[in-house]
Amino acid sequence: MDSTYITSAANAKALPMFEAPEVAFVGRSNSGKSSLLNAILLRRGLARKGRTPGLTQMANFFEVSLKVPGKTKKEKKVLIFADLPGYGYAENPQKNRMAWDDLMIAYFRRSKIRAILFLMDIRRDFDQDDLGLLRFLSKNCEIMLVLTKIDKVGKTEVEPRKTLIQKALKGHKIDCSQIFCVSSQKNLGFDELRQTILSFAE
Repeated sequence: MDSTYITSAANAKALPMFEAPEVAFVGRSNSGKSSLLNAILLRRGLARKGRTPGLTQMANFFEVSLKVPGKTKKEKKVLIFADLPGYGYAENPQKNRMAWDDLMIAYFRRSKIRAILFLMDIRRDFDQDDLGLLRFLSKNCEIMLVLTKIDKVGKTEVEPRKTLIQKALKGHKIDCSQIFCVSSQKNLGFDELRQTILSFAE
């Protein structure tokens, strides 16, 4: 598996177009999107982590190439990862939030999106921002929920938290195809998640 940074887009007009299928990473500013992306790709610093929540305001795109058994080196399956800017940071000015809305609406109109990874700290509960975004996303594409930072809770707390979150989604009539529990810090839970995501490559 090879991965390469392609480009970034600060607004809707700058969004690049790709022939390959795309997987989008969505979550709050402190949900661990960059760390998750790096862990999936087995790369330490490909996606940069901001020290300040809400600092990254651009959509960042990466190409992932997979070798196909029995084929030549030039014949590969390709997948695009879209690391989207985080939301929900209280200190972001209103104009930044409006720009985020415009960028997201434009991005999720794309026909090549195969799945959306919605990241959430396992210690959190959904608020109205989360639920509103999940409802919007679920109308456009398949959502996979990724509960991050499971190393921050006890091992016996992971499944009860997952069950509670599943019930919350069902109660709000939000469809979610799968739920994964991971820790980038401890490298936990990535084998199944990685396999599932890479299966979208064409």
